[in-house]
Amino acid sequence: MAKKERMSAYILINIQAGKTVEAVRNIRRKKGVKEVHIVTGLHDAIALVEGKNLKALTDLIVKGIHKSPGVEKTITCVCVDS
Repeated sequence: MAKKERMSAYILINIQAGKTVEAVRNIRRKKGVKEVHIVTGLHDAIALVEGKNLKALTDLIVKGIHKSPGVEKTITCVCVDS
């Protein structure tokens, strides 16, 4: 039996000044979030997320990450390799 493919994406996250640690803690608790790291540069954090399909990823990003306190903006990079 073939293994079901899951979709992954990297989310580049801009966070309100002073809210980075709190926002990252909240994002880490979301189901489907595999990793979150605070980074330097244009973005404040990067998250690796996974879902069973594009709708699951969309729900996680829009209903979960976007609504986390302190999150101002995200850029989603859907993984296309296997």
